[in-house]
Amino acid sequence: MKYTAFPYISITQNYLIGNMTEEVCFVLLSSYRAKARELGGEACRVINQLLDELEKEREITSGKKLPPLLGSKEVAERIEIDPKNLHHTRKTKFFPEPNTCVGKRPLWAEETINQYLDKLSEWRDKKNN
Repeated sequence: MKYTAFPYISITQNYLIGNMTEEVCFVLLSSYRAKARELGGEACRVINQLLDELEKEREITSGKKLPPLLGSKEVAERIEIDPKNLHHTRKTKFFPEPNTCVGKRPLWAEETINQYLDKLSEWRDKKNN
């Protein structure tokens, strides 16, 4: 069965970070649930399951400010390397895995990079002593 495409990811991002009002979200989610009922069967079940998960995540993040996320360019600037060399740095011993990805774009929480810089500084201090 071929599923109808839903712009789920962009709505999820906007919904979770609070860029949509509750009214707009309610209208969108209601329209998706109506479309799911029209499709019926397995598609209906899967779409409703995704929408339920989305609403549950929104309850968790509601009223909370999400941590600042840094892309590759910002991380490279923060750790004072050329952005073209970040792929080499990512292979080093202490460099953290991305906190999340949007598509294939890795994103790190600012705190994760700060912890990496602290750990790197400690390692360099140990090495020099």
